[in-house]
Amino acid sequence: MSRNSTPSGFIAAHDRRERRRTLAIRAGVTALVVGLVLAISVAIFLERSHKETAAPTAVPSAFTADGALTFGNPDAPVTVSVTEDFQCPACRQFETTTGPVLTELMNSGQINVENHPIAFLDRASSTKYSTRAANAAACVAQIDRDRWPAWKTAMFDNQPEEGGSGLTDEQIIDIAADVGISSPDLQSCITDQRYVEWVTATTDTAMNTIPGTPYVTVNGAPVTDISPDGLRAAITAAQ
Repeated sequence: MSRNSTPSGFIAAHDRRERRRTLAIRAGVTALVVGLVLAISVAIFLERSHKETAAPTAVPSAFTADGALTFGNPDAPVTVSVTEDFQCPACRQFETTTGPVLTELMNSGQINVENHPIAFLDRASSTKYSTRAANAAACVAQIDRDRWPAWKTAMFDNQPEEGGSGLTDEQIIDIAADVGISSPDLQSCITDQRYVEWVTATTDTAMNTIPGTPYVTVNGAPVTDISPDGLRAAITAAQ
């Protein structure tokens, strides 16, 4: 055997050491991967647990679970549901032309009316007026629901132009005062945006199911002709 030859026993020992080294590296990598998976799983679990145990979003109790504020005769054979955005020009047109019909039939006990204020037109103002107005709608309903219809009418009468800053919180509060609603709690509710998360949630739900605003249904069926005569006809047919 020459001096440069390597004994077979030495080669075998070297191969065993390499295999052990490779196995150790693989084991370490596997342990690292398992540890990362466990850490991620724990983080997800803790995040879900936090969400489940976090304080619930403030919800205006004047509204139903599906975000409706109801007026009229709850035992009436016809329920009219109206979904609107306070920044929506078509909603203002509906309130101006057809709103009086709803008020008339509601006050006479012939119908039950569900109001769904939502906010999807924040892009039409520089101050998220839609969301602020819908939040104010929830606040007014909580403070003085009997005057809410008059406040809603006044809000649409004073609807700001699209693309501007929208009404300020102070102007919204002044409109409430003009219809007889005055309360320190109302002011803080509006300025603190107490129900803004509720507004976002109800808006997201509505926009997944309706094509736009105003969206009007009679006993759950969409009304395509929301003119005064069209709505009267739909209500008569549903009675």
